[in-house]
Amino acid sequence: MEIDVFKDRFFEMEMEADLFFCCSLRQRSLWDIARFDLFLSLFDHLIQPQAVPLSSHAAAPSSLSQKLLKFADKIRGSIVNFVRLATLGRGDFLLFSHRRFLDEAGTPVDFSSADTERFLRSQGSVTRVESKLIRDQTLNFTSLFSIASRIWRLSSYERKQLEAFASRVENAQLGFFGTSDPAIRRLLFAEYHKFKVESRLWYAILKRARPRLAFMTQNGIQKGLLHAARALSIPVVECQHGVINLMHPAYSYPAQLLTGDHLLLPDVILLFSKYWERQCCLPGTEKVVVGNSHFHYAGPPSSREGPAIFIDADPLHGYLGPLARDVASALPERRFVLKIHPAQFPHQPEIAEDFAGLANVEVVGPEKNMAELLCTASDAIIIQSTASYEALDRTVPVHVFARDGYRSHKDLFANPNVHVFGGAEELQTALFKPLQPTESNEKFFQVFTPAGLSRYLSNSR
Repeated sequence: MEIDVFKDRFFEMEMEADLFFCCSLRQRSLWDIARFDLFLSLFDHLIQPQAVPLSSHAAAPSSLSQKLLKFADKIRGSIVNFVRLATLGRGDFLLFSHRRFLDEAGTPVDFSSADTERFLRSQGSVTRVESKLIRDQTLNFTSLFSIASRIWRLSSYERKQLEAFASRVENAQLGFFGTSDPAIRRLLFAEYHKFKVESRLWYAILKRARPRLAFMTQNGIQKGLLHAARALSIPVVECQHGVINLMHPAYSYPAQLLTGDHLLLPDVILLFSKYWERQCCLPGTEKVVVGNSHFHYAGPPSSREGPAIFIDADPLHGYLGPLARDVASALPERRFVLKIHPAQFPHQPEIAEDFAGLANVEVVGPEKNMAELLCTASDAIIIQSTASYEALDRTVPVHVFARDGYRSHKDLFANPNVHVFGGAEELQTALFKPLQPTESNEKFFQVFTPAGLSRYLSNSR
């Protein structure tokens, strides 16, 4: 089942089975809390056995001493961050960032929110909360969660309610798909527990910081942050992080669904360009176009003198890795780059070793960003990636491998420079071809202009 067909049936199921409204726990809509993971898990279950395997590059087993040192370091980090929480002062704005990339200086950066953060600092004080385990003076949410999740457990009442809801979801899936996901209960328990812990932590953080507005990068579904902010009447603004489209369950809800307590969504989402206004359906969320200075490109088109770039993703490396090997072996006179996803950075040496016998393949991690690579790229090969839009803004043809949820990019399929292919031989014949003429001049990324954000800040005073 293709993801667009699946999405339509999933929406029909959740509306007809009344899943948004049928069960709440302590005034919290269980369906919206777990919906994102239940959507993805059921889709993976339905496309088995074609589903992509997880990366084969596993971390080497740690010795007992290494495990003890790691545990001690985690405890020490948690204590430091709970002290930071206890001494947290007030700020005009709170920013929850996800610094998963490196800038030109090798410093961790969140390209999604960097423009917004600079602008906010010109308007007042900013309290930063970091999601990744980066050692600096920033309050680290992951470190707080690591300990708190072991302390705050689910009650017997909550478990009973979750069991009843799991049966309701199971019956709905059987009725609409003829099968049910065996992971329903595990996901419901895990997501509600995560939500419960995150809600408490965010309530404590927001209660101390008391910002006028909270900003976040959506690195996962931040329902706990949204719930705590709503309880404290603090508006939440999301910075677009990458692809948001009507196949993405975090940004696509049934069109007939109205806003209300059954939904936990940001008050505002800051978009890369007007194009993305049509690519998401978030009931009650205001869409404000601000652009992004990192993704925006106003230079000349790609020279196309460079290599074809395989834009890898985790866990889709199980598809693109073998494909890159097959195509590069068949075309030894051509150059190729395998640009790995940030989630694969720890495994870059092992991945490079896999391609050691192919002199025409370069494995690239954080040392080169996508903008650098696309300046000379001949072609871009993807399954699902924000880089497909970056490539088209630079007039680089995009080739979409028909695997997994590739049809999430079907908004691009009408573009004559976007080619959907099924295997290595088909891709080989399509690479390194001249550009096709196109009438559309639409850009996916505009330059950052804070006018829309400035108006929102003025209205929120």
